[in-house]
Amino acid sequence: MASLGEQEFLKGAETLDLPIERRKLILFRRYFHLLDKWNKIYNLTGIKNTARWWTHHFLDCLALQKYISGSSLVDVGSGAGFPGIVLAITNPQKKITLLDSNQKKYAFLQEVSTNLGLSNLEVVLSRVEDFYPTTRFSCVVSRAFSSLDIFLKKTSHLCKEEGFLVAMKGQLNKIEMDSLPANSVKEIIPLGIPFVLQKRNVVFMAPILEKEEL
Repeated sequence: MASLGEQEFLKGAETLDLPIERRKLILFRRYFHLLDKWNKIYNLTGIKNTARWWTHHFLDCLALQKYISGSSLVDVGSGAGFPGIVLAITNPQKKITLLDSNQKKYAFLQEVSTNLGLSNLEVVLSRVEDFYPTTRFSCVVSRAFSSLDIFLKKTSHLCKEEGFLVAMKGQLNKIEMDSLPANSVKEIIPLGIPFVLQKRNVVFMAPILEKEEL
């Protein structure tokens, strides 16, 4: 029988018009159990009530689904795999890279990728400023990686010129928003996530283009 957290996740996904089919639910269950196992040792998430992981992590990240486009995505500062692993489960056709500089988190992400058999997923151990992929990504995402201005400065080199940087944020801070270059923010979309009371927003930014050498 599904736990209360899992039931809320499935109901919330239906409400968002993002229903979860059974084979993907099985992957989410494996992910949950691995997170539970590793979290006892490495404290991957600060949420102590494991039932809330289904809504405040999995469903929260799933809500980004409608707003990502293109064939490739990199999750910067992936940590426990939010939102990258969630999006890899629900987008098997999309190439997704998880980037983190922490060795323990990297090991966890590798374990999840192998255990879930996610062939569309690549895990990279690197600081973001040291990572220069052969091909840039259609979309660069982050969830609690840094302030928006640092995110923009540190990750623009990962993004295609026509792509977007997508930051998942809670309550938007005016000082943080005012620190961004003019016209860098293209759109802000408020998210209403079932069973999650905190305000959630998705901020879309255009990458900073590198200046051509004279």
